[in-house]
Amino acid sequence: MHTRVVTLFWAPGAPHVEAAHAWLSKRGLAPRLRDVSSDRQALADLLLLAGAPTVPSLVVDNEVAIGFDPARWDEALGGAAKSLPELDTDPEADISSRRTTR
Repeated sequence: MHTRVVTLFWAPGAPHVEAAHAWLSKRGLAPRLRDVSSDRQALADLLLLAGAPTVPSLVVDNEVAIGFDPARWDEALGGAAKSLPELDTDPEADISSRRTTR
Protein backbone atom coordinates (compact mmCIF):
# COMPACT_ATOMS: atom_id res chain seq x y z
CA MET A 1 0.00 0.00 0.00
CA HIS A 2 1.32 3.42 -0.99
CA THR A 3 1.56 5.91 1.88
CA ARG A 4 0.48 9.27 0.55
CA VAL A 5 2.42 12.42 1.31
CA VAL A 6 0.18 15.11 2.83
CA THR A 7 1.53 18.65 3.17
CA LEU A 8 -0.23 21.66 4.68
CA PHE A 9 1.04 25.09 3.60
CA TRP A 10 0.09 27.64 6.26
CA ALA A 11 0.98 30.96 7.87
CA PRO A 12 0.39 32.13 11.44
CA GLY A 13 -2.80 34.13 11.83
CA ALA A 14 -4.10 33.31 8.35
CA PRO A 15 -7.87 32.80 8.18
CA HIS A 16 -9.03 29.18 8.31
CA VAL A 17 -5.60 27.72 9.22
CA GLU A 18 -6.69 26.56 12.68
CA ALA A 19 -9.93 25.09 11.29
CA ALA A 20 -8.00 23.32 8.52
CA HIS A 21 -5.50 21.79 10.92
CA ALA A 22 -8.26 20.69 13.31
CA TRP A 23 -10.14 19.15 10.36
CA LEU A 24 -7.04 17.14 9.38
CA SER A 25 -6.36 16.16 12.97
CA LYS A 26 -9.89 14.82 13.47
CA ARG A 27 -9.25 12.54 10.50
CA GLY A 28 -6.08 11.18 12.08
CA LEU A 29 -3.75 12.96 9.68
CA ALA A 30 -0.35 14.36 10.59
CA PRO A 31 0.51 16.55 7.60
CA ARG A 32 3.94 17.90 6.87
CA LEU A 33 3.63 21.57 7.94
CA ARG A 34 5.24 24.28 5.80
CA ASP A 35 5.07 27.85 7.09
CA VAL A 36 5.18 30.17 4.07
CA SER A 37 5.68 33.23 6.28
CA SER A 38 9.07 32.12 7.63
CA ASP A 39 10.33 29.63 5.05
CA ARG A 40 11.16 31.13 1.65
CA GLN A 41 11.46 27.71 0.05
CA ALA A 42 7.98 26.77 1.30
CA LEU A 43 6.59 29.95 -0.29
CA ALA A 44 8.44 29.26 -3.56
CA ASP A 45 7.12 25.67 -3.58
CA LEU A 46 3.55 26.83 -2.94
CA LEU A 47 3.78 29.38 -5.74
CA LEU A 48 5.10 26.71 -8.09
CA LEU A 49 2.42 24.17 -7.11
CA ALA A 50 -0.61 26.45 -6.69
CA GLY A 51 0.28 29.57 -8.64
CA ALA A 52 -0.70 31.76 -5.67
CA PRO A 53 0.35 32.18 -2.03
CA THR A 54 -3.04 31.04 -0.72
CA VAL A 55 -3.07 29.43 2.74
CA PRO A 56 -4.11 27.06 3.93
CA SER A 57 -3.40 24.89 0.92
CA LEU A 58 -3.22 21.13 1.00
CA VAL A 59 -1.00 19.03 -1.23
CA VAL A 60 -1.63 15.28 -1.36
CA ASP A 61 1.15 13.63 -3.33
CA ASN A 62 1.06 15.96 -6.36
CA GLU A 63 -2.57 17.08 -6.13
CA VAL A 64 -3.13 20.63 -4.85
CA ALA A 65 -6.26 21.86 -3.06
CA ILE A 66 -6.08 25.64 -2.64
CA GLY A 67 -7.82 27.21 0.36
CA PHE A 68 -9.75 25.37 3.07
CA ASP A 69 -12.56 23.54 1.30
CA PRO A 70 -13.50 20.38 3.24
CA ALA A 71 -15.31 18.77 0.29
CA ARG A 72 -12.33 19.36 -2.00
CA TRP A 73 -9.89 18.18 0.67
CA ASP A 74 -11.90 14.97 1.17
CA GLU A 75 -11.65 14.37 -2.56
CA ALA A 76 -7.90 15.04 -2.63
CA LEU A 77 -7.25 12.80 0.37
CA GLY A 78 -9.20 9.79 -0.79
CA GLY A 79 -8.01 6.94 1.44
CA ALA A 80 -5.05 8.83 2.91
CA ALA A 81 -6.66 9.14 6.34
CA LYS A 82 -6.28 5.41 6.91
CA SER A 83 -2.63 5.21 5.89
CA LEU A 84 -1.03 8.04 7.87
CA PRO A 85 -0.18 8.16 11.58
CA GLU A 86 -2.17 10.19 14.07
CA LEU A 87 -0.94 13.51 15.38
CA ASP A 88 0.93 13.24 18.63
CA THR A 89 0.18 16.85 19.52
CA ASP A 90 -2.94 18.49 20.87
CA PRO A 91 -5.20 19.34 17.90
CA GLU A 92 -6.62 22.28 19.85
CA ALA A 93 -3.17 23.83 20.35
CA ASP A 94 -2.12 26.90 18.40
CA ILE A 95 -0.62 25.75 15.11
CA SER A 96 1.99 28.52 15.20
CA SER A 97 3.73 26.72 18.06
CA ARG A 98 4.30 23.61 15.94
CA ARG A 99 7.58 22.90 14.16
CA THR A 100 7.59 23.41 10.41
CA THR A 101 9.46 20.87 8.29
CA ARG A 102 11.02 21.32 4.90
